[in-house]
Order: sequence, then structure tokens, then C-alpha cells
Amino acid sequence: RQNSKDHKHTDNKPDEKKLEEGSNVTLQNAKSNDAPAVKVTATS
Repeated sequence: RQNSKDHKHTDNKPDEKKLEEGSNVTLQNAKSNDAPAVKVTATS
């Protein structure tokens, strides 16, 4: 999965990659803010 950023072979599943990156950012925000509302956005 980490290599997907370098090789960019995600044309077949762009949404999956987008969800992955979004989840990582959201989880980081949730950790720093400890806000339940932020965690909910990860599932949407």
C-alpha cells in the first residue's frame, strides 16, 4: 500500500486510495483533537 504513492498504480481504484488517505488524516486529527465528530467523517 505504501508503494502506491510512488508508483501511482491506483487508476483501477482511485476511490480506495482517496479513502485511505482521508482516513489517515482524519485519524490523526481525531488523535490530536480527540473529537468524536472528526472520527465520524472517516466512515462517510
